[in-house]
Amino acid sequence: MTATKTTPAANGNGEQHQDPKEELADRVRRQRQEADEGRQELRTQADRILSGDGEGAEWDGILTKPQLRKLYPLLSEPVPQHYVEFTPKTEGKPYDSTGLRSVQVQIDRLNDVVGPSCWRSLIHYTQNGQVARAHVVLGNDLEHAGLDGNGELLLARTAPSGLIKGPRADVVAHVEGYGGHKRGSAPGDIYKGSETNALKRIIARLGPGREVYTLDADDDIQLSTQGEYQQPRPQRQQPARQAQAEPAKDPDVELAELLEKDDALKDKRQTIHEGMKVLGVKPAQRVRELKAAKNERDMTSLEQRIQVAVDTQTAGGEGSTS
Repeated sequence: MTATKTTPAANGNGEQHQDPKEELADRVRRQRQEADEGRQELRTQADRILSGDGEGAEWDGILTKPQLRKLYPLLSEPVPQHYVEFTPKTEGKPYDSTGLRSVQVQIDRLNDVVGPSCWRSLIHYTQNGQVARAHVVLGNDLEHAGLDGNGELLLARTAPSGLIKGPRADVVAHVEGYGGHKRGSAPGDIYKGSETNALKRIIARLGPGREVYTLDADDDIQLSTQGEYQQPRPQRQQPARQAQAEPAKDPDVELAELLEKDDALKDKRQTIHEGMKVLGVKPAQRVRELKAAKNERDMTSLEQRIQVAVDTQTAGGEGSTS
């Protein structure tokens, strides 16, 4: 007769071992229950902040910067430990790292605190999906936001000339960054991997998962000057490698230099710049438009198009308030 395995109980009596599969299932159920309870508490606190703490008051669905500032502690609440994983160094990452098992826990945090309609991610892929430039925006009417062909954020649909058409997104906060993924059993796996890699870090800048990445290395992808993946350099040199993958000059700096250029077209450039500002054209797009106008004829044509667009937008705004 085979003896039954027992373990000492707290009261000194013996009890039978639980089946490992059942034990795992129980642990998962407990973790899920704890996570659900934590999420419900966050939603309750967020609703209180968004409704203005008024008894019986309801949130109007519009996210503001003061509200986001008050919501930040909720966004930054540490994620449950079972979502955090440690990864030893590998061929593509020559250092130990700590990260999240899934970006979904960060997505859930954003949904719980600000709501699905008040945030959005937009991804621009290069290198056949191996590199993703990700933007995450918080605000209102975000369905109007998009990306141009270079992965720059647009607040509204634009014509080929870069002029805004239609309603604009109201962006309260915006973060962006890059991620990469080299291997996959199918092309979709590569795109998904690079998107996830980018989103985990940039969402952490908004709060969710920030404690996980605070002490981690900053560089996840290694690119050569030709854009090909290569053997990583020592970690202390990684910030310089990352800087090479980003634009060499800040659009605001380049725009200021263009406007300060002292030549016969200086006044026209300033007028066009002011018009595009009214239309909500981003600095990077303003730089491209001004650089494309290489002579007085081009500059005059651009100036006229901008003026027509400003007049149209102004007339539309006046008509909507009457």
